[in-house]
Amino acid sequence: MTPLQQHVARERAAVLLGGLVRHGVRELAVVRAVPPLAEVLPEGVTLEGLAAVHHRVFSLEAPPVESFWLSPDRLLGGDKSAAVAAAYRLGGFAPRVADVTPDHLGMQLAYVGWLAGARAHAVEDGRADEDARIAVLEQEFVDQHLLRWLPALAAAVRGLDPFFERVLELALALVEGVAGERTAWDLPPVPDLGTAETSVRDIARVLCTPAHAGGLLTRTALARLGRADSLPAGFGDREQTLANLVRSAARFEALDALLGRLDDELGRLGEAGGPWADRCAETRATLARMKGLAEV
Repeated sequence: MTPLQQHVARERAAVLLGGLVRHGVRELAVVRAVPPLAEVLPEGVTLEGLAAVHHRVFSLEAPPVESFWLSPDRLLGGDKSAAVAAAYRLGGFAPRVADVTPDHLGMQLAYVGWLAGARAHAVEDGRADEDARIAVLEQEFVDQHLLRWLPALAAAVRGLDPFFERVLELALALVEGVAGERTAWDLPPVPDLGTAETSVRDIARVLCTPAHAGGLLTRTALARLGRADSLPAGFGDREQTLANLVRSAARFEALDALLGRLDDELGRLGEAGGPWADRCAETRATLARMKGLAEV
């Protein structure tokens, strides 16, 4: 393809994938026209069924919001969201949106599409200098934002649903295709769990914070851990559920098995690579030490 065709194709793909993450599927004909998406649509699928899956995956399991993944408190918005909004302003992107934060994946992909469209216009106008300027914005945004958390989101969603798993795979491939030289970065430091005051809830909080654990233990993953040894988990959020699982495992002499399965989950999440893989390795080492203590 020519540079113009590449920019136009990237714009269309980014807008489509961003819309699927933000709103879900609104027209089956649109996704059926895209072979990589059509091939993972379930037989007899309906818009209502896809809407339910979209809600489960992105509202209940894995929020597609940068601040949730990179902040030590898992809160949406804040400095991470403000930095994304600042990048939008730099590129002249000013969407009027009230239903999601600026750092939502749907909005970030929309911005990638915006920049691709701007590059297409620059090429059409014979403005090589403008095309090059926007290319820098594009590469900086992908490097400083999307590629720092999208791999971890994709790893967490893997196995939850084949359709939205494919959407994230395509989105990741799209942004990797425009990435330039990547800068080094680190996840925030992990709280010290080696003190006498450390509680089961403290441990669960760290393991349920993506930036501290190295990935996201979804509700589905936690339910899988409980079912493996028929451990009661009670009710509550992910943090409470994991704390209940640890207490139940200790009560029924299954803590060694639970920690081993947590290690397996983290090994899978570490496939996100980069600092995520490094943090997963650190967390797995911590679990190994806990497992050793449990065996004494």
